[in-house]
Amino acid sequence: MSFDVDTAAFAAEFIYSTKAIAGSTAYLNQEYWYTAGPIITITVNDTTVVDPASVQAETTDGANYFYFDMARFAGIKDGDKVTITAA
Repeated sequence: MSFDVDTAAFAAEFIYSTKAIAGSTAYLNQEYWYTAGPIITITVNDTTVVDPASVQAETTDGANYFYFDMARFAGIKDGDKVTITAA
């Protein structure tokens, strides 16, 4: 996971597992870093672009927390590399 304080570029990479019992949450502060809202990109295995709306739901903790449930993405399987970026 990385965050660039000069550009607000955020990136998280992980290997998907069907054994995971929950999704992933990213804190993307809209007051200071993403004032127009974050532009989120999700890829699987470096090639398949996932529609973020298909796997994303804001948490009840506020507008800065973004929850991603990759199990909602049809065709994802154990061992797939998932990359989530925000700009």
